[in-house]
Amino acid sequence: MSTETAHVGLWAAKEMDEITVHLGSGSNWDEPAPIEQLPEGEEYYLTQLREFVDGKVDGETLFEDLPKYEPTLLGEFTINGEGEVLSHTIKV
Repeated sequence: MSTETAHVGLWAAKEMDEITVHLGSGSNWDEPAPIEQLPEGEEYYLTQLREFVDGKVDGETLFEDLPKYEPTLLGEFTINGEGEVLSHTIKV
């Protein structure tokens, strides 16, 4: 098990009816998520975090309240190399 961790932000934006989800820093949509030191790529961690969030909150409610065209921070997470969430704050 990896002892490396990263603190990342899970961001979402809505354009028309399409929602895009993105990993960034905890404070900025445009800053890359600090996952370079972890063994997997961004898609892996994005999938892990989406599943985690789906298990914690009603995804329909979370996503339907997004403002259009404005990136919104859904939550901040500290994850390890396996994608396990060590600590989190979900913004709902």
